[in-house]
Amino acid sequence: MPSIHATYRLQLHAGFPLSRVRALVPYLSRLGVSHLHCSPMLRARRGSTHGYDVVDPNALDPELGTEAELEALHAELREGKRLVLEPALSAGVRRLAERLLKLPGTDRPRRGVPLQAVARAISETIIALPVYRTYVDERHPVPEGEDRRLLEAALAEARARGRARAEALELLEAALLPTGGPLADPALERFRLRFVQRFQQLSGPATAKGVEDTAFYRYTPLLSRNQVGGGPEAPLARAVEAFHAGNACRAANFPRAMLAATTHDTKRNADVRARLDVLSEIAAEWAERLDLWRKLNVPFKTAARGRRLPDPNTVQHLFQALLGIWPLEPLGVGDLEGLRDRLSAYALKATREAKQRTSWTEPDPEFEEALRVDVEAILSPERAPRLLDEVERFARRIGWAGLWNGLSRTVLHLSSPGVPDIYQGDELWSFALVDPDNRRPVDYEERARKLEEVARGMEGRR
Repeated sequence: MPSIHATYRLQLHAGFPLSRVRALVPYLSRLGVSHLHCSPMLRARRGSTHGYDVVDPNALDPELGTEAELEALHAELREGKRLVLEPALSAGVRRLAERLLKLPGTDRPRRGVPLQAVARAISETIIALPVYRTYVDERHPVPEGEDRRLLEAALAEARARGRARAEALELLEAALLPTGGPLADPALERFRLRFVQRFQQLSGPATAKGVEDTAFYRYTPLLSRNQVGGGPEAPLARAVEAFHAGNACRAANFPRAMLAATTHDTKRNADVRARLDVLSEIAAEWAERLDLWRKLNVPFKTAARGRRLPDPNTVQHLFQALLGIWPLEPLGVGDLEGLRDRLSAYALKATREAKQRTSWTEPDPEFEEALRVDVEAILSPERAPRLLDEVERFARRIGWAGLWNGLSRTVLHLSSPGVPDIYQGDELWSFALVDPDNRRPVDYEERARKLEEVARGMEGRR
């Protein structure tokens, strides 16, 4: 097997099936990619928007292609490239799912519920928990009071997100919240209680991600620092020293580990973060601009419940997101409409994830409508010409510095210890927010043309 020196990540869907991946192989080979990460590939629930709610772990999703097309892709890759199918389950979640499927004695159906669907239900419920764990034990075998309320809310949120199958969530609920109290059979009750205790042991580290996801949509001073695994509260005084120490540790212990700047789960991709980092270099100017924009935005807020919506924190979040995705080229006729659609979708998701004014389980139509109206006004040359002009000029002001930040990061990404992983389309400038924004179609014809231009330029210098 050839050594791994650079990987490339592709998100498959009905509009980007295996046949498209196969057509890209020559281009990716010239780019210097050694291995591909392709996901999701397995048969998912009909109508799935993300493809990870797998219903058959042994079958390729027919929307992505046929077994013959997968074999053809493998054949195309045999000259040195490899296909990496991402594991959908962690070992801990899989073991817990296996245990749940073996648990008899409840009144909920389990026949025909796939292991992967149960694992997804467990993961989604743990992520929805707002605390690290509940406290069920032999003395208190059935959750009561606050523990019961938290588990009921987590299961409700998992259902609302729509990423887990209903019957799998029913199985999990029957084990966590038995309706008739402890099971009558002592042996079965011990088995159920052990499952619940292991669920609690697993929820701690998994809930950390849920807490980060929520908090990072609420904390808005500088959104470029808000990434899962990051620490926006960490001091920067020794950041360079810590970076070099981390590289030394990776070189010594994990020299072939994946090194990603952007993934399909990233809230803001690397180029957006590089641009927003510029705000920290001109903090006083940014504060003045933000104050002006907030004042110019007041007429477009909606009066409700004795205040104006959306709130100042949400508005600050929106303006940073808009700066992050502002196009490099001058705006064309349809660009404003595209920006409006993208920012509206992001604003809805971000505020629901933050769970302060609205949420997935308890959406607030009044707040969400005020949010939509505000986004449309901000990007309307008829309604807010001065505000739009101010935002555009400031986006140009920080744009060049953001490009230099991005180039510097790319050098570090490609040369630091580890295997650089490139998210789809990121070989050129790409400014994307959280999914579904980061799954928009990629223009690979343009990328192939530019790669050819680079190759011709290098040939001319030899």
